[in-house]
Amino acid sequence: MRFFTPEKKIVDETKYYDLSPILPENIKGFFLTGRFLRRNKEEIVQFYSKMGIDVKEVVIPKQIHSSLIYDAFKDIECDGLYTKEEKKVICVSSADCVPIMISIDKGKCIAVIHSGYKGTLLKIADKFCDLFPPDSFDSVYLGPSIRSCCYQVDSQRIIDFKNVFGDSPFIDKEKKVIDLPLLNYSIFKERGVKEDTIFLDGRCSLCGDEDFSSFRKDKEKAGRMTLSIVKL
Repeated sequence: MRFFTPEKKIVDETKYYDLSPILPENIKGFFLTGRFLRRNKEEIVQFYSKMGIDVKEVVIPKQIHSSLIYDAFKDIECDGLYTKEEKKVICVSSADCVPIMISIDKGKCIAVIHSGYKGTLLKIADKFCDLFPPDSFDSVYLGPSIRSCCYQVDSQRIIDFKNVFGDSPFIDKEKKVIDLPLLNYSIFKERGVKEDTIFLDGRCSLCGDEDFSSFRKDKEKAGRMTLSIVKL
């Protein structure tokens, strides 16, 4: 695992992080922030246009905290998308859950995953590794999400996670805290994804950057950060 904390940039008041340095040359990825903002397809297309990137389509799933992963042929209820098509932007939104971006086989296929506590318990990352050979992943990015510094849970949730992950060091029974991104990291590592291709943005969505969206912090007022990726 490698830490990757990109520099915040701004284009026409849109705050974003450019993830392209950890991706193959033919792939562009961006993480858009805004504490109380929720972006639609038109706004994402406009952002890409401002970045000088022409896209033909944006696909945003209706996220349902599942382990469902689909080819991004249309908007659909799921929490994981992948595509081999060029100029098709695929996105997931987050406000404490773990946003994950994956490039496969030197950018021949790209994917995004939304893994909250339910998705992590359902091992959505593991199910993605059933779809593609893990040793073909050339970049896995785990974006800003709630970390163990802030993710204190009740006893039942600790029991639920221990039933799935056993004695993982990322579950602290005494303090009743869980580190969701590191649990997802452990899944990828155990499935054979090369450690040096996994990048962790170690910041917490609750106590980190003030522009990060956090449901725990702002409840229903919380916006949604957008993780997007496109193959050119």
